[in-house]
Amino acid sequence: MGNGETNEDAQLPEFNLFNVLEVWQQERAQSEFLAWLMDPASSHGLGNAFLRVFIRHVVAEAHVLYEDGTLVSQPPAEETVAGWLLSDAEVETEWRFIDIIGADGTDKVVWFVENKVFSGEHSNQLSRYLEIVESEYAGFTILPVFLTIRALYPQSPDNKQKYIPIGYDEIADLVERTREDNPGMDTGIAFFLSQYTRALRKYMLQEEDGNRRT
Repeated sequence: MGNGETNEDAQLPEFNLFNVLEVWQQERAQSEFLAWLMDPASSHGLGNAFLRVFIRHVVAEAHVLYEDGTLVSQPPAEETVAGWLLSDAEVETEWRFIDIIGADGTDKVVWFVENKVFSGEHSNQLSRYLEIVESEYAGFTILPVFLTIRALYPQSPDNKQKYIPIGYDEIADLVERTREDNPGMDTGIAFFLSQYTRALRKYMLQEEDGNRRT
């Protein structure tokens, strides 16, 4: 083998930092990572690139659910969403115990994510979180997201009508799309995001080789 690679080297398992640290199965670490990606001011240097892709996807999913009668609130129009720059967005984790929350005061939109990797719902938390956000962000477009491994609905029929279910397979797709749409990004960040999506696909989603399906 060239480049000094031996047979033993070729048989070594692929190194993935997210797997070594078992980040893929830690809800808090996943929330921190996604909040970092969503924040236009974060060190990734991508600005609002991932956030805009994420928000557009969430709204598109909301439209499907609204049209089939699952969601009770009409989502914002696609033209409205296309006009959101989201450049002034601020993103936090664990605000009032909400896993991820972000808001843009210029575009008057707030989104929040309840992240459930390997745990279930409890104590009417989804209803409580929505009430908090509605109270604190009156006059804003509100996008409540229920994030699970495979885009499950909330257990409560009432919350099923109000939350938009998103799966980690969709998150992996959105991160990969962000990489593809930003070929000039820092190579270290590009590698970091590649490691993240491979860890999600291989260890959380149980896709054999960790690669996106076409």
